[in-house]
Amino acid sequence: MNAILAVTDPGDEIILQTPYYFNHDMAITMAGCLPVLVNTDEKFNCARRRLRMRLRNGTRAIVTISPNNPTGAVYPEEALREVNQICRDHGVYHIPRRGV
Repeated sequence: MNAILAVTDPGDEIILQTPYYFNHDMAITMAGCLPVLVNTDEKFNCARRRLRMRLRNGTRAIVTISPNNPTGAVYPEEALREVNQICRDHGVYHIPRRGV
């Protein structure tokens, strides 16, 4: 929640991969931002191609949660590095969240 409040303005879009724990969507909404939901791949891993396709002018950040709650999927380091690069290329924040 604090990271979202620090880098966004109301109305900004935050990309969140599904499935996700409901508190993540709630934090985005409480900050006045719009959750943009992107499906993970068939093994519940980070779907980088899908993330790239959903980026728009209003996108402010991409949230990744690993290990993912509720699936337990752990994103490979390579995938998270690629998300970092996608964010750099598009001038948006990557908010990595470590799941429990």
